[in-house]
Amino acid sequence: MQRYFIKDEQINDLLVTISGSDFHHIKNVMRFKVGTNVTVVSYSGKTFLTELITFDKSTVTLKIVEELAVINNTLNITLAQALIKREKFELVLQKASELGVKEIIPLETKHSIIKIDNFDKKKLRYETIVKEAAEQSERNTVPKISEISDIKSLPFEDYDFVLTAYARNEQVSLLEELKQIPSNKSVLLLIGPEGGFDPLEIEFLESKSKLISLGNTILRSETAAIYLISAIRLIWEN
Repeated sequence: MQRYFIKDEQINDLLVTISGSDFHHIKNVMRFKVGTNVTVVSYSGKTFLTELITFDKSTVTLKIVEELAVINNTLNITLAQALIKREKFELVLQKASELGVKEIIPLETKHSIIKIDNFDKKKLRYETIVKEAAEQSERNTVPKISEISDIKSLPFEDYDFVLTAYARNEQVSLLEELKQIPSNKSVLLLIGPEGGFDPLEIEFLESKSKLISLGNTILRSETAAIYLISAIRLIWEN
């Protein structure tokens, strides 16, 4: 069932009012009719089954039928993804959201070829991408998009485990390393840019994280992010 994230102020006396791009999606993309059931999820964490009752020129109104049980499908993973080419970075945002990450930090590195001057504008686009991905994958939360950070400004101390994907470190078994991380712990993953992390960055990260290899082939940055999150999810769900 299609779901939409809403703010608490959109709920009034068991009625939910939706406008903007979600209104357009409901009316013109999904072509829902009066009487259609729709799931809505508040940013405060509540999930409701609703029934569409009216359209007007720019809004749609839904009536709450019942509150649904919330299934926790968010992984306690923060992805610090190096800034890479726009379409590839946005692919990571989408797929990381579908896979369940909690937060995404755009990461500036020495080899990042992308520079963002107006991050406020870019952040709005990023937030739209992760919201739509969370809705499509029936998540109960939307990943947080944090401010751009450089490597030395990352809050390493806030996490139980910190892993850095590093293609040249072949001595650590990825499977055995991931098996040591309980699913109730917080994890920070660092993924480098197209050219990889700089040697000085790796030297710093060796003191702050565990360097892990993702196998005997060199993965693109966007592939590495998706692969590593998927591997952790597989282990935690089993």
